[in-house]
Amino acid sequence: TYLIDGVFPMLPRPLCEHLCSLQPGVDRLAFSITWEFDKQGNIHNEWAGRSIIRSCGQLAYQNAYNLMQGLPPDEGDIKLPELHNGVTWNDVAHDVKALWRIGSQLRRKRFADGALALHRVKFGFKLDETGQPTAAHHYKTNEANQLVEEFMLLANRSVARIIAEEFPDRALLRRHPPPDKKKLGDLASFAAKHGLSVDTRTSKSLHESLQKARQTYRDQGLADVLVHFATKPMQLAMYFSCGMAIEADWPHYALAMERYTHFTSP
Repeated sequence: TYLIDGVFPMLPRPLCEHLCSLQPGVDRLAFSITWEFDKQGNIHNEWAGRSIIRSCGQLAYQNAYNLMQGLPPDEGDIKLPELHNGVTWNDVAHDVKALWRIGSQLRRKRFADGALALHRVKFGFKLDETGQPTAAHHYKTNEANQLVEEFMLLANRSVARIIAEEFPDRALLRRHPPPDKKKLGDLASFAAKHGLSVDTRTSKSLHESLQKARQTYRDQGLADVLVHFATKPMQLAMYFSCGMAIEADWPHYALAMERYTHFTSP
């Protein structure tokens, strides 16, 4: 559970924060999936199996973003993590930039294939020593967040395909049913009343309509309301066993994926 001033994990902290977490410079037994890409982001080889991971460092998103921008990793009042395994910051910067070259292409392909993003405005709060809020700010994500997101989604998608093929009667997947048609109609009517056009025929057309509204409508507040309104027709995603649902019901609507699971967040 995420609170303003902290997190309450579902599992005991010694498990989720230490024994079952990648710690810098420490061997961890894991299940991994790896790929070989070409420069266009196409996958040529894939491997999945047991592995041993020894992380070289634990970066914050801001550390990674600074490196992507050619800045020192601790630029902007952010802690400088300790590196391990003989790795240098030049090594890390090279790898982060290489990952984003691939990740940015994966992202473009994903939305071209019909993915839908409903990013609502998020706020962060500054608290005083008594826990009372003293200030608020708009929480913004950047390319470092997107880098992690793209490879997380690719891992989940790849593992879902593998386990669905190997265990078609019992693999645990996650599906997202199509949105409620009546509420989609309400969304289109709301947009039309404010001079906006929203195409609700597919997840891709809906995403493109919302992006266009954000880019062209002068009232960004109303554009944010429209995105919020677009979440109303969405149904809840759910876990399921392959043997308990027909294959036509397996896809994930918002991600526009035929198979999806939570390999990276079990």
